[in-house]
Amino acid sequence: MERATAKGANPYSPPEDSVRPLPRQSSGAAAVLLTVLLVELALRAFRATLYLAVFFRWEGYQNAILTLTPGPFELSWALTWPLLVLVVVSFSVWIFRANRDARSLGAEGMFFSPGWSAGISFVPVANLIGPYRSVKEIYQASEPKRSGAEWVSATVPSILPMWWGFWLGSIVWNIISQNLGAESAVWSLTVFETLRALATLLLMMVVREIDRRQTVKARDGAFLR
Repeated sequence: MERATAKGANPYSPPEDSVRPLPRQSSGAAAVLLTVLLVELALRAFRATLYLAVFFRWEGYQNAILTLTPGPFELSWALTWPLLVLVVVSFSVWIFRANRDARSLGAEGMFFSPGWSAGISFVPVANLIGPYRSVKEIYQASEPKRSGAEWVSATVPSILPMWWGFWLGSIVWNIISQNLGAESAVWSLTVFETLRALATLLLMMVVREIDRRQTVKARDGAFLR
């Protein structure tokens, strides 16, 4: 005898217990990372704006900021190192879990393991390109309409190389600015903070898109079990 269906229910829909989204572990980590990056973006943008005010002598803006107590400028610098630690930790946790989620959602043949995707950021020289390649691989492997090793041919948006380009650019600029005279200090700091702010903004966009793609893939994959 066929199983009775609830009144108004679609008899051709899959059973309820077969359409639950596949499990994921990186969604919460993505939310934490995005929150930390948002704070960093706000601090970077604030300092860049203040340096511009000093450079272009916007005295009204300078006076309004520098006379506040406690000083927001000093506070922003006091938060730099603790925030950097939070960014490194939250990014490492997220990329580890995102890599593992990409695998659990069906991606095959990924070069970076979850542990290696997180650890390569701490390897000298390799960390100049490794984190970008790892994030790029996760982005491709999270393509909702590709399974197995089909992700290898997936395209990536320009925000990925732009993110890493701004990040590397900030490092190079920081090295160059150390050899500039004191008269260029304000301008050098403005460029540095701007590059870091742009890199942070683009990373936020990348993290959100990867999280969205994996959410869609987890939901659609439930019908393929």
